[in-house]
Amino acid sequence: DLNCPIKNGRIEDDRRIILHAETVKELIKRNAKIILLSHQGRPADDKRSAEDFITLEEQQNDRVKF
Repeated sequence: DLNCPIKNGRIEDDRRIILHAETVKELIKRNAKIILLSHQGRPADDKRSAEDFITLEEQQNDRVKF
């Protein structure tokens, strides 16, 4: 589960992303193709996007596609 609390358009707590980062790094080392699925917010909330997970890209030092 990568959902993180967001306040004023910023991730307040990125612990869940950081916890997954080491596993993702190890899979990348093994040349795995990785697909992460998540949602952020509620379906009626147009302002939320998985692009808030840019922190994951920063943790991986690699490109994350949306």
